[in-house]
Amino acid sequence: MTREGIKGSDLVGIRYEQLMPMPDLMTPELEEKAFRVIAGDFVTTEDGTGVVHTAPYFGADDFRVCKAAGIPFIGLPNEKAPDLPFPLVDKQGKFVDEVPEFGGRYVKAEYYPLEVTADKDFKSTDLLISLRLKEDNKAFKVEKYKHTYPHCWRTDKPVLYYPLDSWFIRASAAKERLAELNRTINWQPESTGTGRFGAWLDNLQDWNLSRSRYWGVPLPIWRTEDGEEEICVGSVLELSQEIEKAVQAGLMESNPYAHFEWQNRVETYVFTADKSIWDILKQHGRDNRKTPTEAEEALWQALRNHQLDGHKFRRQHQIGSFIADFASLSDKLVVEVDGEYHNTAEQKEFDEARTAYLNEAGFRVVRFSNQEVLSDLKGVLGKLRDVLASPPGPLSKKGEGGTRRGHHL
Repeated sequence: MTREGIKGSDLVGIRYEQLMPMPDLMTPELEEKAFRVIAGDFVTTEDGTGVVHTAPYFGADDFRVCKAAGIPFIGLPNEKAPDLPFPLVDKQGKFVDEVPEFGGRYVKAEYYPLEVTADKDFKSTDLLISLRLKEDNKAFKVEKYKHTYPHCWRTDKPVLYYPLDSWFIRASAAKERLAELNRTINWQPESTGTGRFGAWLDNLQDWNLSRSRYWGVPLPIWRTEDGEEEICVGSVLELSQEIEKAVQAGLMESNPYAHFEWQNRVETYVFTADKSIWDILKQHGRDNRKTPTEAEEALWQALRNHQLDGHKFRRQHQIGSFIADFASLSDKLVVEVDGEYHNTAEQKEFDEARTAYLNEAGFRVVRFSNQEVLSDLKGVLGKLRDVLASPPGPLSKKGEGGTRRGHHL
């Protein structure tokens, strides 16, 4: 029997029988809440009949509407998270063995090797399911039609939507506060903050930090072998402290970081640049990093990545109203590499004023000439080690007319 003129909203709440019964996987919650018609604002009659099957584990829209309607997941029991059973499709793209008749089969024909799909008797899982429904008199009509579907850019195979364990920042917990602060910003033009960005904040989702990609950045999450305990280690210092606990518990023989001098390595993060000209300084620093002198590049290759006894240096860093060639913020040390024009009287006066400014800001200043760096890099690094080993405070060198703060080695 068919009827015309029925609205989708009239069907919401109607229950139906599970098309492919799986008695071993049924739960009282599934029997009570699943297998019923729900509403979804992403379904239209332009792309089909206006009725689609929804699986909460295998699509963002499906997950959203099922969660809103209280539809439980169907899957294998998960002792650690009973509300999140394991999916009926494994990470290879196959139905798990517990799925009657189709267990072990790929859900997409493209996942099979070519020699398998080339067999004249090969039938895709989609086709086999359709045939089963026809045989059971549960399919009204079966037909093929083309529609867009995401494919992997490397393999050209269809992408399988799949639930994965991930680490998130719970940004949604601060959504209202972020939207409130956004309204206090004087955006120019105003539409920048009230348009797409404002709409994004109003619908803010939790931020996914983890990705199952070979180019991903490892997260510092440490977990016991039994999976019962885990911690997020925020620094090498914290890692060393945790290793000490393991040594004391007899789980490790020694701490490889035991002799590391933490006191001189912990960097205090402060806004060291003049905020009024921040953008100008920032762009100037970027330009300088792209076009370093030969001496600057040589010294940077020796300082970068904590190579100088673990000290962290930055290059072309903004401090106050100036750009420092190299700076170690934790050691309050600025290193300058000067060209010949620094020998002019006018530039010397400027350099002295700049050194005094940096000294007042609490930084020691060491200067080298291009020639010194290029001809004796090893000696330059040795002198830097001596400075870093000396007590904090502005360096000085006696000159005519009194004391000149700063130091040209």
